[in-house]
Amino acid sequence: LATDFDAKEIGYFKKVMDLIIAADDGICSSVELVNSGAGLQPAIGVSEATGLLEHFAQDKWLTFNKDEGHYFLGARTLIELLPHLRGVYGDAVVDCKLCSNVVVKGQRCDNCDTKIHTHCAARLMGDRDEPQCLSCHAAWTHVIPEMPRGTNGAAGASGTAAAAPSLAAASASPAAAASSSRRSASTSSSSASFGDSLSHSTRTQRSRRARQ
Repeated sequence: LATDFDAKEIGYFKKVMDLIIAADDGICSSVELVNSGAGLQPAIGVSEATGLLEHFAQDKWLTFNKDEGHYFLGARTLIELLPHLRGVYGDAVVDCKLCSNVVVKGQRCDNCDTKIHTHCAARLMGDRDEPQCLSCHAAWTHVIPEMPRGTNGAAGASGTAAAAPSLAAASASPAAAASSSRRSASTSSSSASFGDSLSHSTRTQRSRRARQ
């Protein structure tokens, strides 16, 4: 059996999450992620970073789009590590305006902070000549993907976690606008449990594979 992720590997995964969540569309090219390891302490080379990305994708922490060559957060990360994501990234982890499930990979309004899953955009705006934002009614400038026949807008084609727990109640509460000092305390607590969550979940999955 492969060993659990060590501190260096977990540090790299955190960097990967930083880059993906900072991107407006929630995706990053494999080249960008591979090169990002060089700036870490200790540094992670191209070969090692490439292997880790493949490993993260195999264990469902990330999803890789082979056709377009980019990565985004896997459903496993959005579900199992959601407390860490909320504690560290705060308002960057938001609800889809249409389905109210957590969304990282998606489309964001150019005029306001409204963000929706790509597949939700297809379901809502696919047949509209002049799509508009659900919140501010500004023109929706993103390319609306065509909805495959026989689908109901569920996650899959877009790789987003439509089954992830809703953040609607949390983001609507005063705690969502906590001060920087409280955010810092939350981040420390979340980071402390992050490695345990990642290693425990990975260890469980590998144990199941070994029994098969």
